[in-house]
Amino acid sequence: MEGIKLDEEAQVAELEEQLANWKRKRAIAAMNDDDQGFDELHARVLATEKELKDANTRLEKTTTDYDFEEAAKAKRDLDAEIAAAKADFE
Repeated sequence: MEGIKLDEEAQVAELEEQLANWKRKRAIAAMNDDDQGFDELHARVLATEKELKDANTRLEKTTTDYDFEEAAKAKRDLDAEIAAAKADFE
């Protein structure tokens, strides 16, 4: 689960970089009065924003699942320690 979480974090970071790059290029196209270039880059910005939103949603779910698994493992470990301590007193 941790590996999946790390992969998804890397994917989100990469998409954020791509989005910044497309926005920068779109701004340059706007300053140069390149309507066709602006339209193409705007479409890329919108597509990348959608991909980023989807990637963030997946990451949030994976993070929640990961945190739940970590809490469950901690509870199991604690339960085992309690059982061992009780066995020592019997």
